[in-house]
Parts: sequence; structure tokens; C-alpha cells
Amino acid sequence: DPSFASNDRVYISYSWDSDPLNPSGPKTAQVIRVNAATPSGDVADPATKLVLLGSVVGTPADPSCEDFATTADCIPSDGLSHSIGNLKFGPDGKLYVATGDGASYFSADPLALRTQSKDRLSGKILRVNPANGQGLADNPFYAGNLNATRSKVWAYGVRNAFRFNFKPGTNVMFSGDVGWNDWEEINGITPGANLGWPCYEGNDQQLLYAAFAECVALLPPPGGTTLPIYAADHAGASSAIVGGAFTGDGASTPPNGYRAALQNTYWFGDYSHNTISVLKVDGSNNLVPGSVQQFSSTADGPVQLETGPDGDIYYLAINAGELRRIRFVADDQPPVAVTSATSPQSGTLPLTVNFSSAGSSDPDPGQTASLTYEWDFGDGLAHSPA
Repeated sequence: DPSFASNDRVYISYSWDSDPLNPSGPKTAQVIRVNAATPSGDVADPATKLVLLGSVVGTPADPSCEDFATTADCIPSDGLSHSIGNLKFGPDGKLYVATGDGASYFSADPLALRTQSKDRLSGKILRVNPANGQGLADNPFYAGNLNATRSKVWAYGVRNAFRFNFKPGTNVMFSGDVGWNDWEEINGITPGANLGWPCYEGNDQQLLYAAFAECVALLPPPGGTTLPIYAADHAGASSAIVGGAFTGDGASTPPNGYRAALQNTYWFGDYSHNTISVLKVDGSNNLVPGSVQQFSSTADGPVQLETGPDGDIYYLAINAGELRRIRFVADDQPPVAVTSATSPQSGTLPLTVNFSSAGSSDPDPGQTASLTYEWDFGDGLAHSPA
């Protein structure tokens, strides 16, 4: 919660295991709120649990949302992936929730068409009251009943919104939507947007779903469909685009911020490709031509990118188990020292061990040749450089 320091509230999304004896079977999902009021603030009090979304959950006898009324407060997770997703507070103080289509990713699954229904919780960006999980009267599909599903919908037609964030100074959401056979998407999401899945993937019609009535209504040109800001063709290879975060407004410049070329920039990742890339959008949130560039090809499975309070980009490299920071480093960077020792490295006196600084370098171009070395073993004696 933005007011966690005073209200101790934490919001959690997860898949509900309808039947532990059938781990790969259909499931449902929930979003809950708990209070972490212990001195360390890292242990939740179970008595404070409040279900905000997904009050209807599966059982071994009825594991799927399809076993309940269409209007039930049930978040589908029938497939092995694309379940409940990201949570984030918007600049308006409301809670935004991404839900995947909850369908199979192996073949064309009619359950994916739930994303096109405003009365189903799957495949949506939801905007709810963090106090009780109700919809909001200023949501685009408010139906006069705050508890109605469509009163909670901010955008629909989502496959798997793998992280989202807001453009600074606006309530425009930028999200990475993981594609299927061909296209990964970066979407700019405004209230009421239909992002097209499963009828569209990237800028193209998804032909395996074209015959379904829900998609016939969206035949080209895309009727009422919001096309992505950027679509990347992964040519059948594994890919999972990760929505990112923005840097700078131009006011922060080196040495306290990024170079001008990386101001007003959107950073996004690809988990499967281990990459982080950047792009720019104009004042109308359209892609600036030629602005998409790869920043790193060694990101070790980036799964979330955020702008820190210092203006730097931080990201979770899940394959390395690390939280990393991307920061601007001016010229005249410190050298990188590499040391090694020959065997034997232990034994009785007298013992001769040779140390080497081979591989040491200076990140600044052309500086490595001028490096000098001085060894200090803490014994107060002078040692020859090597």
C-alpha cells in the first residue's frame, strides 16, 4: 500500500490450488489484502485477511470457474500459465490488477475468448477500490452496481500482461503482453481499451481464432481494437516480454541521472531472451521511429523493472537470484582488479606463492595498458608488482 508506513497493508495475488492431488488441473485465483503489523513488517496476521477479488474458488469437485455461474466473482486459471498477474497502485490511488486468459497455450482454446467478455474476470486489467475490491463509478464499463464484474474492468483482451507500469505524470499504463506463436507486445493502455486477444496477436489477426463469433466482430480493420505500440516478432522461438518502467523527465542529467539519450525512455525486458531494451514514445504515446534499441543481452531472466526513488532502473534477474541496478557511470571509471594465486596455497614455512593480476582491466577505452599494480598483504612489507 502507498500508505504502508501508517496502515501496514500488503496486497497479494496468487493461484488457488483447487485440488492438491491434481497439481496440473484447473484452478482459480485470488487477490487478498493482509496487515503486516509485526515490528519487522514482514509477517502477515492471518486474522486480517480480506479477499478483494476471487471470493469464489474451486474445489476438488468443482475446480474451475466454468463450474460456477458466469457472473461469479471467480478468477479463472484453467491452463498451466497466464493466471493472476501483476498488482500496482496507480497515480490515482486505485489498485490495478492484471489477469491472464487462464487458457491453454498449446492450442486454440475457446476459454481464451473469455477475455472479450466484460462479465468475466480473465484477460483483463481491473481497477478496483483497495478498501473492498469493488469496482468504481468512473470505470469505463460501470454498470450501476459496484460489485458487477464489468464495473471493475479497466481494459480487456489481455493474454498475459507480464508486468505493467504508468507513464509518469499520466494515468496511461504501459504493459508487456506475452504473445503466442509470433508476436510480443508493448501496449499503451487507456480506459476501455480492447487489446484484441485472442482475435489479434501483435498487429495481425490470429487466424486460429478467426472463426469464433467474438473475433468475427473484430475483423480487419480492427474494429475497436487497440493495436500495440510495439510488436516484436519472435519467429516461433520462446519469448516472454516484460513490461517495464520509465526513466527521467529530462530534468535529471549526469552525474546524477542518465545521459540525455536515455531520458524519457521506457525500459522493458524479455525473460526468455535475457534482454533489456529501450524505446521512446511521443506526447500521443506513439512509438518514436527508430527508438527501439537493445540495452543488454545478459540480463539473466528479467522479470520486473521499476524506477527507483533515485531515478535509476532496478530489475529482478530471476535466473541469478539478484536485484540489480542500472546506473549511469561517468568517464574515468575505477579499474576492475582480478587476482589469482598459484599452488601451493598453503603449507609449512618457507612457502613461495606467486600471485598474478592478469585479467585486470580499466572500463574506460584505451586505459588498460597504463594500469599499474601495488600489492598489499597487510604485513607491512613491500611486494613486487606482477
